[in-house]
Amino acid sequence: MLLSEIITQTRNNFAYDADLVESFGNTTSPTDAQIIPFINWAIRSIARRTKQIKAYIPITLVADQNTYSLNGGGLVAAAQVNQITKIHRVYINNSVMNKPDGRTAGMWAYNEIERYNPNYRTATSGQPVAAAQFGNSLILYPAPSSAVASGTGNFCVAEYLPTDLTISDLANSPDLPNELHEAAAYLAAIRISTPQITEDESYKRLATYTGYINETIETVKKQNEASIFDFGSTFAYNRPRYIRWS
Repeated sequence: MLLSEIITQTRNNFAYDADLVESFGNTTSPTDAQIIPFINWAIRSIARRTKQIKAYIPITLVADQNTYSLNGGGLVAAAQVNQITKIHRVYINNSVMNKPDGRTAGMWAYNEIERYNPNYRTATSGQPVAAAQFGNSLILYPAPSSAVASGTGNFCVAEYLPTDLTISDLANSPDLPNELHEAAAYLAAIRISTPQITEDESYKRLATYTGYINETIETVKKQNEASIFDFGSTFAYNRPRYIRWS
């Protein structure tokens, strides 16, 4: 759905309750610009609940810097994501970084980096060997050297929140699976409605909307979880070049 269509559906969802327009400053005709922030909130909420994930999010490293904000505009360009919420893999110069076992692709825990080198913050820059997420930050050990930071092929596999939609491009669509576009309109209407509603009928209507949303969200969440889950195969660790027939 286009943003313009989601705005229309959001309006239709709260149109039954005349008092809901109080959310927009007692105006009887809220503008598109007044509704869009609620839609963006709904899109971010759905993306977090479904664990929306990308296999390729370019990152920008800075020489001698070991800590990076996961908000858009820090490690990642604001045009790419609003925020990274969970990192699963970090690639430096097209090479995946491993867990502490040195074999399995993935992240370290912050305390593992601390135990490995309590003075990691002042360690000499070089080729990072460990990546950890600590709150809303990515920590690399050691900090990348200038040669590493200026190289190509730096990206991560991560869960993220989509960038905001704007009034300047009503023909844009949310960075969500198509099946969740209607859910964004329903959730935005619920957020708009909640502070004002008093009638029992209105509460029942919101409960119905919530039912529409939750089933679809849960289905997409399970798909996203399965896409990163390690099913136990060791195939790619030591793939034989030939098949021997007995």
